[in-house]
Amino acid sequence: MKFTTILTTVAYASVPGLVLSVAFSSVEQQADQLELVHDAGATLCTRDIEKRDVFTCFGSITASVSDCEAAIADIQNGPETFALYSDVCLNWREGTCAVRFCAVPYVQRPVNRTSEWVASFLTSPLLNCVRAGQAGIMADHPNVNSNAGTYRLHIEQAV
Repeated sequence: MKFTTILTTVAYASVPGLVLSVAFSSVEQQADQLELVHDAGATLCTRDIEKRDVFTCFGSITASVSDCEAAIADIQNGPETFALYSDVCLNWREGTCAVRFCAVPYVQRPVNRTSEWVASFLTSPLLNCVRAGQAGIMADHPNVNSNAGTYRLHIEQAV
């Protein structure tokens, strides 16, 4: 029996949030054992930020990369630390680009981050989303559409 194109994901319990994805071009069953044939040409994208942070690019936007870089510069030149309370957002806008840093509803303690932290994660990986013509969002919970976790960092088209 021969199966083709198998994708396996392994989560490591000792490192929360770290996921290893491996592609196999085929799995062959011979007698009572399986042989996994690794396809070196297979490319998979894993997006690890920190142990608990995740991001994704989505949609289609026409925001200018230079406008987003200007917004990031504004953040770097602003206050050194931010303390956001439940359901509060900080907003920056430059031309066609908008940035939002929000505490999710029901967070029990203030979300404290430095301007350097916010700017560094906007620069990479989220600015790469804009370079690809997409909006980006980063969170400390895998379900970025939920109220779980503590924060959301958005880079998107200004309206």
